[in-house]
Amino acid sequence: MARTVLHLIPSLEVGGAETLLLDLVRGTGPGRYRHRVVSMLPGGALVGAFRSAGVTAASLGMRSGLPDPRGYLRLRQILRAERPLLLHAWMYHANLLGLAAAARVRPAIPVVWTLHAAALDFGQYSPLTRLATFAGAHLAGRPAAVVANSEATRAYHARLGYRPREWTVIHNGVDVRRFKPDPAARTAVREELGVPADARLVGMAARWDPMKDHATFLRAAAEVGAIDPRAHFVLAGHGITRENGALARLIAEMDAVAPRVHLLGLRRDMPRVNAALDVVAVTSVSGESFCLAAAEAMACGVSCVVTDLTFLPDLVGDTGVVVPLRSPSDLAAAITRLLGRTDQERNAASARARERIATHFSLDAMVAGYEALYARLLHRAPAADPLAAAGGAHA
Repeated sequence: MARTVLHLIPSLEVGGAETLLLDLVRGTGPGRYRHRVVSMLPGGALVGAFRSAGVTAASLGMRSGLPDPRGYLRLRQILRAERPLLLHAWMYHANLLGLAAAARVRPAIPVVWTLHAAALDFGQYSPLTRLATFAGAHLAGRPAAVVANSEATRAYHARLGYRPREWTVIHNGVDVRRFKPDPAARTAVREELGVPADARLVGMAARWDPMKDHATFLRAAAEVGAIDPRAHFVLAGHGITRENGALARLIAEMDAVAPRVHLLGLRRDMPRVNAALDVVAVTSVSGESFCLAAAEAMACGVSCVVTDLTFLPDLVGDTGVVVPLRSPSDLAAAITRLLGRTDQERNAASARARERIATHFSLDAMVAGYEALYARLLHRAPAADPLAAAGGAHA
C-alpha cells in the first residue's frame, strides 16, 4: 500500500512553491506515495489542478496575516484522520504550524521543512512573516530534514542561524516535456497578441510585487523599444493587468513605446507563452532563490537576462546574461545585445539553454530527490503505531 505524505503549504494560489508541489505530486511514481495536500488559506487557483491530479486538497480556512488557533486544531484533526507517515511543510508559516501539530498528534513521524527564499528584504514583509522566519532559526533542529531549493538558499538561512539536523539541497525542477520549443505556439501567440511575425518579444513572468522590480524592466523596455521598433514587451503574472494603477502609471511613462507593452495577467498556458518569446528578463532585487519562471523559459529555448542575485547567475550559467540590480541601462544593453544576435547564434543559444535545464534542473531530478529523501527518512523513523507501519488507515 502506498505510503501517505501530507503536504502543508500556506496557499494554493499560483506561485513557484505551489507549482513545484503540484508537479511533485503529479510526477511521483504510481504506488510509491499517496499525497495529501492541505493549504492554510482557503481556495486558490490551483485547487482544481490538484484535484484533477487525483490529490485531495483540503484547507484549514485561515486568513492571511491573522494567527488562528482553529487552523492548528483543524490540522491536528487532519493528521489523526490521514495518519501520514511523513509531514512535508512548505515555507515559513507552514513549517512552524506543521511542526507544532505533528509534535502533538504524531510525534514519531518525520517532519520536513522546505525553504524557497533568499536575500529577503524584511521591509517588504509583515511582522508575522519576519517572526516566522526567525522563529524557524530557533526551531530548525527539530524537523528531520530541511530542504533548500538552492545552495544560495541554504547558505542564506545558515547565516540567519538555521542549524538543522540535516540539510538537503533539492533544486526546483521543470517538466521539459511540457516546456519546450514550439514553433506552432510561437506563431499562434504572436497572432493572439496582434504583433508582426518578425516582432522581437521580450518577456517577464512575475507577480506584481516590489521584490520583482517591474519598474526596472519597464524603464529598460523604454530604452530598448526606442532603439528597436520591432521590440514588444510581454508581461504575465498575478496583478499584471491594466486595472493595476501603479503598473499603468509606469507604462504611461514609456511614451511612444507604451503601445508595445502587452499585459497578460495570470496565465495557465506558460509553455505556449514562453515558446513565443525571444528573451526573458528577471529583474528581482530580493527574495529570489531559484526563479522557476527563468528555468521554464530556458527549457523553451529562451535566453534569459537575470540580476546578480543569489542563485540566478548559477541558474543561467553561460546561456544568459547577468546584470546589476536596479540598473535599467545595463538591462537594456543586455536585452539589445541578445535581440541583435544572428539566427545561427540564437539557435545555438536556445539549444544550450534548454540543455542546461534538462541536464541540471529537470522535474524528474527534483522528484527523484524528494522520493529519495522520503525513503531515507521513513527508513529511519520508528512506526508511530501498527496501522501507520502497515501504510495507514485513512478517513
